[in-house]
Amino acid sequence: MQYPFYTRLKGPAGPAIVSLTLAASFIFVPLLGSFTVFILPAPLAYAYLKYRPSSFAVISLMVLGLAGIWGFPVFPMMFFGLCICGLALGMAAEKKFPDDKVVLWGTLAPIIAVLPLAGAYLLFIGVNPIQHLNSVMNQGVAQSVALYKQMGMSQAEIDAMMPSLKTMARLIKNYFPAITVASVAATSFTAWVILRIYARRGGIPLAEWDFSKWRLPDHLVWGIIIPGFLLIPDLPLLRIISGNVLVIFAMPYLFLGIALLVHLFDKYRLSPFLRVLIYIVIAIQPILAALVWAAGFFDTWADFRKIRKP
Repeated sequence: MQYPFYTRLKGPAGPAIVSLTLAASFIFVPLLGSFTVFILPAPLAYAYLKYRPSSFAVISLMVLGLAGIWGFPVFPMMFFGLCICGLALGMAAEKKFPDDKVVLWGTLAPIIAVLPLAGAYLLFIGVNPIQHLNSVMNQGVAQSVALYKQMGMSQAEIDAMMPSLKTMARLIKNYFPAITVASVAATSFTAWVILRIYARRGGIPLAEWDFSKWRLPDHLVWGIIIPGFLLIPDLPLLRIISGNVLVIFAMPYLFLGIALLVHLFDKYRLSPFLRVLIYIVIAIQPILAALVWAAGFFDTWADFRKIRKP
């Protein structure tokens, strides 16, 4: 195996094996799977581009079948969204869309496809989505408490942690729409970066893009500034709405911060190993991720790469 999407087997066997392995890792190894799902749309899009839509459809059905066996209906809906993300990436790449437009379509398509499906299912079984989300958050807190007890923590220590757990559950509940959109955007972006690497090796022509010189439109900054000011009034509903908008508009600036990192990596010729190591450290350290986001946000004015035209 020279690289993950190629095997000695002919045809789309490589993308199929990779896709099923990533799906199975999410189901059977949750800690590892929480990272592998960000990659899953890449082999699906590769199958679409290299072996045409029929191969993509067969592999997607295999992935959905595996998900349906182990976790209906949550897993099938989730993996259906990932399949749609891969389809959108493949179709947009085939039409030679610019890379930022490809990532945008990879973000919007699964949301547009899964949201009505999930709403129709909840309506069919007679479940209120907000009440269901509250129930899921309460179960999560209870499971965390049970896990802490198994780890040998005393009741006093658990009681001391309860306010933090409840605050986290409340934040997830209030900002669930934005968290969902941000997660899909991160998945689309990650899968597209990986797809570009292996598409080039697989002989698939894609539009050229120098990510290290990518920048955002200046007016997009108002998507951060206006919701930020609307968080000031002590109005709970306004704060929830503004916070969701703020998180959604914050994602492109995180990607822009990563572009700045790539620029520095190229400038100082860092090895691939060091690059991957830095990415991993940033992914597991929220403070560093926040600094990367801040660099991308302030690049609107600072122009750290000096690429703006006079």
